[in-house]
Amino acid sequence: MFNLSDKTRTVEIFHYNYDTGEYIEKRHFVIAPMTGLPANTTDITPPKQKEGYVLLFNFGEWRQSEDNRNLRLYNKLTKNIVIFNELGPIPEETTIQVPSSEFDIWNGNQWVKDTQAEKDAHYTQAQNEQKALISQAGEKISLLSFSKESAQATKEELDALNRWQNYRLQLSRIYLSNAPDIIWPEKP
Repeated sequence: MFNLSDKTRTVEIFHYNYDTGEYIEKRHFVIAPMTGLPANTTDITPPKQKEGYVLLFNFGEWRQSEDNRNLRLYNKLTKNIVIFNELGPIPEETTIQVPSSEFDIWNGNQWVKDTQAEKDAHYTQAQNEQKALISQAGEKISLLSFSKESAQATKEELDALNRWQNYRLQLSRIYLSNAPDIIWPEKP
């Protein structure tokens, strides 16, 4: 508690932020007789600041608070990046650990790859690729088949029809469970 004096004196004071109470600096300040300390200062010496913490002055005493401002965190459920801009511990639903893949899930202690989700995603991707390629082949086959059925096909068109039909058959026989290690047949 600061005591008033009838004499001018120089005292060591500690400035803190008005909004957060965060320690700013130490200064020597001349105090006029019968006046008190400037606003947002105290003559109570703060403790030594711990690494990764800030000193806060609140209710007449200093305390240490974790300083995680501007820390890049990851939401444990969504894996979304969160920039934390507050003093204090990081929120329970976040971690500083970086997920290594889009298939990682939080197991309570760390990110682990959900291999089934990864396998399912590769299978779905291969299935969509197969459907798209079969559809593309079907369009080519349809046009070439029309030229054959209408007796207007050239030898090159008949050969192309055969190649596209074989290509479509090869596509339909692909074992999708091998995804992503699928060797797709070459387009005619």
